Amino acid sequence: MGREMSNLLDKFSKVKVNAAARISPEDAERCDKEQALYDRAYTLYTKFRAELAEGISFEKQATGEHRLYCVEYGNGGLDDTDKRIYDIQMSFVSRITYVFTNKYNVDINLSDIEKTLGITQYNKYHISKEAHIKSTRKLCYNEILDEILLQLGGLSFADKAVQQIKDNAKKGAHNYYTVNKKIIQFGESFARWDKNYHPVLLALWHFKTGTTSMAGSWWQRKFQKSYSYYNDDERVGSPFEFEDGNIRKMRYFKNGRWDITFASAELADTFAREYLGF
Repeated sequence: MGREMSNLLDKFSKVKVNAAARISPEDAERCDKEQALYDRAYTLYTKFRAELAEGISFEKQATGEHRLYCVEYGNGGLDDTDKRIYDIQMSFVSRITYVFTNKYNVDINLSDIEKTLGITQYNKYHISKEAHIKSTRKLCYNEILDEILLQLGGLSFADKAVQQIKDNAKKGAHNYYTVNKKIIQFGESFARWDKNYHPVLLALWHFKTGTTSMAGSWWQRKFQKSYSYYNDDERVGSPFEFEDGNIRKMRYFKNGRWDITFASAELADTFAREYLGF
């Protein structure tokens, strides 16, 4: 019975779920379109390379010592063609990844996917024949999706986006803030770096609206500024007030201090715990 169970588990372990079955029909349609464009480009360039290599080989054999047509220098453009095929591979992985990073506002590690798929940085002097073959093989978007879904760690795209917002906000906040009833106050040290400020601002946006991107929003135009504006923007010192919602007021000070007033002490505490690691 133990051996039978082991064999059964082995069979299950070999079953690979089609990644496309775990994405929306709309996303699958976009990926199919990218696949069709990639297939066409890949076929044309790999066919061209094969014919180019055959032509160079023919020249070397047919011309003999006269070398009338044989390429005198380089390898007749094979290196440039290999580089172009590599660029097509990279572009395909990037465009499939973009389908999801753009729609769901998630961060995907592109280099990890390229490494797993064996897409090696083109270098005609430092790449083995085996690595070159693996790097230039024809790709399918399902295998890229497998790696993307693996990076989600079992979460949905929406849940992963929220998790990343909270993780980034915690890294940005460090210990540069205090919670005093309804007010969370960030000190001067926090506001010196955009890498601290912007993740926390996005976290506040998500806490206020439930959405994971500020792109094109009024909030972004009004608040997502670089640190330099603290010194010369006329709005510094004047509070931004909101009539409703869980965030009621923001105020910037010339020394870089930043106060956020919430609708209640409970909401301030909730934001600090969930987004800042308080």
